[in-house]
Amino acid sequence: MAMLKKWLLTSLMAVTLVFVSFANTVHITFAEGNTAKLAIIGESQKGIMLCPKEEQIKDGETALSLLQKVMGDKVESETMSFGTYVKGIDGLMAGATSAWLYDVNDQSAEVGADSYKLKSGDVVVFRFVSDWSNISQETLKETLDKFRTCKTEEPKPEGENGKPTVEPK
Repeated sequence: MAMLKKWLLTSLMAVTLVFVSFANTVHITFAEGNTAKLAIIGESQKGIMLCPKEEQIKDGETALSLLQKVMGDKVESETMSFGTYVKGIDGLMAGATSAWLYDVNDQSAEVGADSYKLKSGDVVVFRFVSDWSNISQETLKETLDKFRTCKTEEPKPEGENGKPTVEPK
């Protein structure tokens, strides 16, 4: 009887260990899937300063914290009553008629960069605007195509069973 109890206890511990390991693996795999892309466009002053770069994001991370994580001390900002204002990126500074603006998924932001909570799959673009009266409405793809400095990957059409079709030579 003692041998049976020992065997049952050992089996129960083994099964528990397997379930705990599996649950932890699922959690880690899910967390690794949370990414956002960041691009920085200096318009005519500096062109594309950062081609779209995919980064891991954590819950609660903001557009500003993503910018600071990627660019480090190249970001100059100032905390004001309405939130944090990005004054400059990599030496390109905002002035009387210029500013750094950002958009998410090709839509103008409705809140400050320090208030926008990132979601997995977001594409954040910080753009330098040299003249408030002439703000570009271009999408990120249109801007990249115009500058021709970043290669954008076009998805290839899929054939049967989800495999890419063979392109003729």
